[in-house]
Amino acid sequence: MHLRLIAFALLPYLLLIPIGCGEAEKWLSLDEYYTSIDRSCDHDSDCEIKNIGMCCGYNPSCVNENADADPKFVSRYCFEHGIASICAYWLPDRCICEENQCVGVQD
Repeated sequence: MHLRLIAFALLPYLLLIPIGCGEAEKWLSLDEYYTSIDRSCDHDSDCEIKNIGMCCGYNPSCVNENADADPKFVSRYCFEHGIASICAYWLPDRCICEENQCVGVQD
């Protein structure tokens, strides 16, 4: 009986313990995230198609092979801010390096 009372008394304090706290987000907005994606290149081989995300889900884009693409950040951000969109994206067949930027092309 006493254990139940103690547990009940401690419950409000247990709710204050952070559970599953990860790192702070690297970006504060979608604009900041999208502008941070590295699209630089010297050769076609520096580029690849990665899912960079959008509020409706999948968003393939030609970016630097080492670009920090985080579609899960986009999903979380959109959910937390109540943003929704209709999916419509252009699917590149491959990427090329044009004027030191990765760009998609369709064959």
